[in-house]
Amino acid sequence: MALLDEQREQLWKQVVERWEDPATHGAFLEHCQRTESLSDAAARYRGMAGDRDRGPDAQRRLQGVVLLATQAMLAQRTPPRRGAPSWLLASVAVLCALGVGYTLLRLMQMG
Repeated sequence: MALLDEQREQLWKQVVERWEDPATHGAFLEHCQRTESLSDAAARYRGMAGDRDRGPDAQRRLQGVVLLATQAMLAQRTPPRRGAPSWLLASVAVLCALGVGYTLLRLMQMG
């Protein structure tokens, strides 16, 4: 874990040193995405958003991080369950069986 943190720090240092190079941003974001640390990337870009020169670009990069995080969450989402829950089906079956049994019992008592 410490190695991954060290790599992330090194990549961020390269981003700051070569801010205009899209490849350094890409490498940093790819690492953060792979190590599931996009929240750290968002915090770093948010911190740079106040910079007069780098602020607009940092804000744009932050929006990209949000997009990556959203895509990751959607990819991990479990599909919705279809149909009625099994406990409900079992309850209805038991109630139907009781109703049929009661009706048959009443018919046998009448005849």
